[in-house]
Amino acid sequence: MRPDPNRVGILFHLDERRPRTAGPSAAPISVTAFGFCIGPTFVPWQAVSMIHASRVHGTPSDDVVLEFAAHGQCLPVRAAQPGFAALEAAMTGAFPETTGWREALQTLSRPRGRTLLYQRP
Repeated sequence: MRPDPNRVGILFHLDERRPRTAGPSAAPISVTAFGFCIGPTFVPWQAVSMIHASRVHGTPSDDVVLEFAAHGQCLPVRAAQPGFAALEAAMTGAFPETTGWREALQTLSRPRGRTLLYQRP
């Protein structure tokens, strides 16, 4: 049985309009000179292999997600989480390539765009 393309489109549009918040799993972020913690999860700076940034469609323009790849896992961090500003400052200090990440995100043509900020060589 083939899916009805009209229904798929409706579901897609409903998902776009659904409000998104930091959610119950949005643990506070704490930053150290050696990395950052989200709840009990510690991510050392030297373990970060990739950082992506994306916008969350249907929310204020400053609602973004940073995704840190480390130890074979992807750890998303929302701008709405407590401690995000400290993480952003520490990230740009540890990875200078990410300094203009907000501007790079604004230049994406797709509303739910994603951009690579850093990749370990």
